[in-house]
Amino acid sequence: TLPHPKNLQELLAVRLRLSEGADYQEYPGLSSSSFSILEKWKNLGCLIQENSRFRLTDRGMLLYDEIASDLV
Repeated sequence: TLPHPKNLQELLAVRLRLSEGADYQEYPGLSSSSFSILEKWKNLGCLIQENSRFRLTDRGMLLYDEIASDLV
């Protein structure tokens, strides 16, 4: 297992692959840099944000490995 908060970042990355995405508020131990990474990918059209939930777009699904690598 990864040390905290890396384990949270990994869990967030894995949950992004789900159709419902990942709720950022479910990971209170994440740093602001993790949120900045999500914002970056959102601005690139790879994530959709609905309140505190992020989901992959079609483009994001194609680039998922890069997004996950950025988060972890």
